[in-house]
Amino acid sequence: MIQLRRLLVATDFSEDAEHALRYGVELARSFSAEIHLAHVLEEDLLRVLPALRKFIDTQSLDLGRYHEEIRKGALRALQDLASRHAADGLVIEPVLLEG
Repeated sequence: MIQLRRLLVATDFSEDAEHALRYGVELARSFSAEIHLAHVLEEDLLRVLPALRKFIDTQSLDLGRYHEEIRKGALRALQDLASRHAADGLVIEPVLLEG
């Protein structure tokens, strides 16, 4: 029999991802496994920045602060999602990746 110790569940915070997490929670419980709940921040804004220069003053944008606020918000959302689904000793570890 297969023994699972860790499950990776990805989320984009959509309703479909919520359904996948519920399924992952049930699977993890049946194997006494832990869940790594992952979200990937896309860096699309940095790719389109040269094009934005035609329309707005990009020098006045604090992209570092903007990026940090988005990162903090995504991490909070991951932690909230994990805490809503963790119960009875189930471990759900939030993982925030960038790429």
